[in-house]
Amino acid sequence: MYATYAALRLGTLRMLELARMQAADASSPSHAAPPAAPAAGGSAPAAVADFLHGVWRSGMAGYSEAEVAACAARITPVSYGQRVWLAEDGALSVMARPSGLTIGGAARSLGGAALLS
Repeated sequence: MYATYAALRLGTLRMLELARMQAADASSPSHAAPPAAPAAGGSAPAAVADFLHGVWRSGMAGYSEAEVAACAARITPVSYGQRVWLAEDGALSVMARPSGLTIGGAARSLGGAALLS
């Protein structure tokens, strides 16, 4: 699996934040209510903290920090403009290009002989 450095870093940070929120809740005396949304000035910007809190409340996450690290280690980071060959014979490649839509966002362009046949 491939991801731009920005996407890999942001994804890893979000997953770690969720894992930490769940670990903190698991060690609390009551699991009846989700923890309060993180206060501004914490480890994540307010909008990200609000998003993560919503994901936590929905029950979408369920992994440990070690699992996050293992997942991130399996992803190959690529730079914008770096061509990655998906077939050894040069039949198909992909390249990440800045999308201009979001900070760190990328559009993908495909190339290679497979597209011409």
